[in-house]
Amino acid sequence: MSKLFHPLIGYLSGWISITVGFAAPIALSAMAFIAYFPVDNLNPKWASIILVAIITFIHTKSLNLNSKFQNISTFLKIALILVFIGIGLYLEPSFNNTHLFSNSDYSQLISPAFAIALIYVSYSYSGWNAAAYITEEFKNPKKSLPIALIVGTLIVTLLYTLLQYIFLKHVPITALKGQLDVGTIAMRKMLGNEIAAVFGLAISLLLVSGISAMVWVGSRVTSSIANDHTFWNYFSVPKSNIPKRALWLQFVISSLLIITGTFEQILIYYGVLLTISSMTTVLGVFKLRRQVKNQETKGYKSPLFPIFQLVYIALSLWMIVYAFVNSPFEILIGLGNIVLGLATYLLSIKMNHNLKSK
Repeated sequence: MSKLFHPLIGYLSGWISITVGFAAPIALSAMAFIAYFPVDNLNPKWASIILVAIITFIHTKSLNLNSKFQNISTFLKIALILVFIGIGLYLEPSFNNTHLFSNSDYSQLISPAFAIALIYVSYSYSGWNAAAYITEEFKNPKKSLPIALIVGTLIVTLLYTLLQYIFLKHVPITALKGQLDVGTIAMRKMLGNEIAAVFGLAISLLLVSGISAMVWVGSRVTSSIANDHTFWNYFSVPKSNIPKRALWLQFVISSLLIITGTFEQILIYYGVLLTISSMTTVLGVFKLRRQVKNQETKGYKSPLFPIFQLVYIALSLWMIVYAFVNSPFEILIGLGNIVLGLATYLLSIKMNHNLKSK
């Protein structure tokens, strides 16, 4: 985005990634971990912070350990989800949900409540582009990156949709409202309290996979920005080194979010900022294609262009507008975050100028 629009736009995109793009999902997943963990006397905020600290520490050790830990935890998480879906599809519901699945009131799809709900849904896909941040660690990024992005997103879409179906099939909506541990609630309805407790423990442990992925990738964004902006020089590392300082900065930001906000506040604050950033990236596709066309060079194809891009931009604007109406405090905090990012950009420019003048 620095090349397509302006260095400030690219910097602010990176700023959002540093301050909320990865730190917020880490905080949210840690809070969800505690909600699922079958121990009642834990302090949710401090337990979440300790969990993030442990995972951050693991990632400061070695890249080989990081990748093995990530692969194993991701495999176990998907296996657990598939088991859950299989049980849910096999068992009959304990209540009459016929009306729920036969409801044809599509007017709700254009309601403000649905727009806000999309912010929550989009969180489930927030890591779809994470592989793009670690291309330097791929042996063949031109081949691996499209597979990671497209196949990864399709798998998540399938699993996510089936999970929602199982939740709604076995649990009345009234029992799901405002709850974080919906998986445990659904399993309790299907197999009873004892199995649900074990399943809740398994979910909480496997949430570690998502936290680990965000910890791993997010720190690379910080170290990458540090190579271009003097303000962040302290976090700069050679390509082959682990960005330990960036990892602990990310831990501090995640901890602050855990301490100062509720799950819902963090989700809205984070979701809107990330939507703004991703919408700007999609807008850049129009300019990029024009540049590629003028230069007569080959780039990646975008089937049915510009239909998907226009739909994404329209939905993003819709979500942002209704989020501002429904949650003005969180949106104002988000705008304050962007203003702070602008201040650090100007400071970095000044520091660069002073270095050159010397």
